Amino acid sequence: MNNCLLHLSLINGIGPATINRIIETVCLDQFSTLYEFSEADFIQICNVSPAQASKLVAGLSKSDRVERELLLAQKNSLRILTLFDSEYPDLLRQIYLPPPVLYIQGSVEETQALAVVGSRQANLYAKTATQMLVPALVETGWAIVSGGALGADTFAHQATLAAGGITYAVLGSGLLHRYPYENNKLFDSICASGGALVSSFALEQGPLPGNFPARNRIIAGLSRGCLVVQAAEKSGAAITARYALEQGKEVFVVPGRIDDPVHAGGHRLIQQGAKLITTVYDILEEFDETIAERTVSVLNMNNGPLHEKKSMTIQEEDPVLRLCTTPISTQELMVKADISFSELTGKLFDLQVDGKIEQDHAGFWHCL
Repeated sequence: MNNCLLHLSLINGIGPATINRIIETVCLDQFSTLYEFSEADFIQICNVSPAQASKLVAGLSKSDRVERELLLAQKNSLRILTLFDSEYPDLLRQIYLPPPVLYIQGSVEETQALAVVGSRQANLYAKTATQMLVPALVETGWAIVSGGALGADTFAHQATLAAGGITYAVLGSGLLHRYPYENNKLFDSICASGGALVSSFALEQGPLPGNFPARNRIIAGLSRGCLVVQAAEKSGAAITARYALEQGKEVFVVPGRIDDPVHAGGHRLIQQGAKLITTVYDILEEFDETIAERTVSVLNMNNGPLHEKKSMTIQEEDPVLRLCTTPISTQELMVKADISFSELTGKLFDLQVDGKIEQDHAGFWHCL
């Protein structure tokens, strides 16, 4: 039964809508009888078009592709879940036309998850916002879902891993054609840390442009809500947020400069009813007031009051780090810290190794 559904998903020109129509009209315990269907059977019983019926009969008559897919999955320790499997994520199952097949590397647990998305050209502002919000979400038990892309998606996955959390990357390509290739080490780290890579595409499918709207829909479907840290007017992040709205999910937006196009999509979402957020509590209170209260308790117990901790940290930290709270050049650092160049370079090296600062493409130092 499961292999039959997988087989259907591998037939060119047969999408989730057609497969869903078949599922609705054929009893599950008789699903394997589809291999005996004629074109007329598909037309009369499943109410598909003659062209679709022809593709179905031709596709089901060939077993080589499904056999190869199963062999590749076994060889690479990948799981294939169908809508018939109890392990299929419940939240995703509830959306309109859920993907009939999911490919998974790693483990997807039934836990509360939030999508965190943004621009591929995300800047330092987006990275800072992500590093402010994601660790607190992780600490209160949230998994983070994103798309594995460069930019904001990468920031979200990295911040989750750094906080010891679980993150899921939904790819716009097959799991044996992981994209973007620059994130291969990140993808390995996600799986090694208890998270997963997820795809609805055949294992060897490349990253075709038409794949990404479907990818974005799954990101929203796996999550209870969607946080947009930075999104242009026409962007994948904005599309993911709109899918979340269509699915009845909460959408949150980090505001940005009104003259910066990379924030235009987020601001449009706010105008359409998304919630402008500045702290993690703005997110949590939308789900459950007791969650927000518990979050305050947990964070304060572990770290002390948030604002107090930040103030104390800045006062107690190295003066070079304090000067890096806003981007600053090496020359200006040397003057304001009143130290020699050799002493400064030693401090900068140590702070980089500790993951506290980094240097941008223009040569300015800033806190992480």
